[in-house]
Amino acid sequence: MRDILWDLVVVGAGPVGCLAAETAAGKDLSVLLLEDHQEIGEPVQGAGLISKNGLEELNVKLNSNFVLNRVQGAHFYSPNGNYFEIDAHQTKAFVVERKVFDKDLAKRAASAGAKILVKTRARSFSRNNGILNVLTHSYGEPIRFQSKLLIGADGVRSNIAKLAGLKQIDFEEVLVGLEYDVSNIEVDPNFVELYFGIKVAPGFFAWIIPKGENLAQVGLAINDRNISAYIYLKNFMEKHPIASKKLKNAQMVEINSGLIPICGPIPKTVTDNIMVVGDAAGNTKATTGGGIVTGGLCARIAAEVAAKAVKANDFSAKILSQYENQWRQSIGKELEIGYWIRKLANKLSDSQLDSLFEFFSKDDLANLIVEKGDMDKPFALTKELLKRAPSLIKIIGKSSLKDLWGRIHE
Repeated sequence: MRDILWDLVVVGAGPVGCLAAETAAGKDLSVLLLEDHQEIGEPVQGAGLISKNGLEELNVKLNSNFVLNRVQGAHFYSPNGNYFEIDAHQTKAFVVERKVFDKDLAKRAASAGAKILVKTRARSFSRNNGILNVLTHSYGEPIRFQSKLLIGADGVRSNIAKLAGLKQIDFEEVLVGLEYDVSNIEVDPNFVELYFGIKVAPGFFAWIIPKGENLAQVGLAINDRNISAYIYLKNFMEKHPIASKKLKNAQMVEINSGLIPICGPIPKTVTDNIMVVGDAAGNTKATTGGGIVTGGLCARIAAEVAAKAVKANDFSAKILSQYENQWRQSIGKELEIGYWIRKLANKLSDSQLDSLFEFFSKDDLANLIVEKGDMDKPFALTKELLKRAPSLIKIIGKSSLKDLWGRIHE
């Protein structure tokens, strides 16, 4: 394998990297997919809630091996315990077993023709006559590969973005996430539950995601650098007036943690021979912390552009900028609006959140959210909600709403 001049090396075999590798290999590129860990899907990174529309847009076919549950809506709990329900009366999202889901995507990449190396870290690269010399450590042994192109899908701490001289994720806007898989719980398997409040999860929210009968994922993400996520999650499970009753007999079966970038996309995602995707590029939704769909869409685009570059034998930033332009045109506005919604939400006090939940609990708004809401694309719903600006101004203030209004209409 080391003697091959690869058309493309993809660094990171999470869902985004696997989708990039599968797409590129399907375009008859020679593709090498590198994974730092010794097992794809381990450790688990992120919750396994993925929208039905998103999976369809990614053209990922469902597999009963990784689908654990189907949900039709959500219960939203305000800091004072009030809640409103969104019920689509049909499947809106799937709960997947991430370690199985990730492996399934890797198998699809392999079936398309990609070669996979696990326990292999990309350490550095250099350019020689327009070709990359990629130095890796594979099972502790230094190995050098040559490649025309490289896609960095290596997460929040992207080494590829750093080596390429691209601006990295701003860690001031990275959340710490912690979640437990628990059994012996009392929740409705048809609904995700989301809990808000500064004391519950500052900077984000807590969640209970049903994985099936008597099994759920309980977690939260925070921006507090002084108190650990463990303390917040412990308090949520043991002391929250609503959640604690549902979780009083919960038995922990698995712990997972990770970092969630909510800073929005980095300014530039390409340079000569290099493209970055997914969390490495900030293709993560600031509203929900999810990145499989948005990152996956960017990965598909990057692979398409890689195929064009190989065909033209041109690996310059100029031709790769097609990737930058296309993904920004496709989902850039959605990510930007999501970022500003998150910034606005994080300015609100608990009393403002209580008032906002009361506003959302009205029947007409619940129906509007079902009709216009999309886990991956907040633009359409936000635009509709801003038509109720007078009511919103009373809750969140004119200046905050003005910022969001400007972003929507620019």
